[in-house]
Amino acid sequence: MKQSKASSIHQNHRNRLRERCNSFGVESLADHEYLELLLYYSIPRTDTNPIAHALIEHFGSLQNVFEASRDELMQVEGVGEGSALLLSSLIEGYRRYARDSRVHAEVYDTVSKIADYIWCRFLGRDHERLYLMLFNNKMNMIDCCVLSDGSVNSANAPVRLMVEKAIQKKAAAAVLAHNHPHGNVTPSNEDIEVTCKLAEALMFFEIPLCEHLIVTDDRFSAIMKHHYHVNRMVNNEKKVLLVGGNAFSREAFYDVDDETYRFPALFPEQS
Repeated sequence: MKQSKASSIHQNHRNRLRERCNSFGVESLADHEYLELLLYYSIPRTDTNPIAHALIEHFGSLQNVFEASRDELMQVEGVGEGSALLLSSLIEGYRRYARDSRVHAEVYDTVSKIADYIWCRFLGRDHERLYLMLFNNKMNMIDCCVLSDGSVNSANAPVRLMVEKAIQKKAAAAVLAHNHPHGNVTPSNEDIEVTCKLAEALMFFEIPLCEHLIVTDDRFSAIMKHHYHVNRMVNNEKKVLLVGGNAFSREAFYDVDDETYRFPALFPEQS
């Protein structure tokens, strides 16, 4: 079917707007252009420029558009159910972004903060799972990813993948954690070997492995504190790690005794 002249004009306009985004970023768009771009995905063949202008004129600002209900949005000519759903869902996306941003803004500079964060991810699991947590030089978490399911051993531990992820995320520090579903926090020889391999691989890129935690239902154990030659990563007996320009003392990082510590969610009477 031959494309109409009006349809061709709209398509060319859309292409130009997309090219601007690719060249200069979405932040280069005016408010009405940003709305226009969003509406491309719910209104595939109509000129969305007048609808975007009408939305801002009706509600007074981009913020008010995003906070409007679906019924309110559909009062504007050209806005159907699909567009109303798209626009009204954006504020929920922002809420979730803000929620996760607060989590990542936490400073994970002690072993108890890291253990309390990762513990919840193991609840109810009947098999071992290995996580890699990555941090910036302020010890804000920038990623927490599953590396493997099943027994953690030197044969199947994806050390190369861990290093690639740390480099890709521009991490300044890393922590490993895996669970022992049957409650024994004693590390196996394989657990210790994996810890050594990753610590040595990351050291080559000047990314310290701060710890490798074994987590059970109510407690954790810090492998490097008890079973690894920590002096390979530190300057002296009083330093546990160097992250960016910040030095953390051994005493400050290990703020709790993992042999007696219990997770506060299960044991709220303990600090």
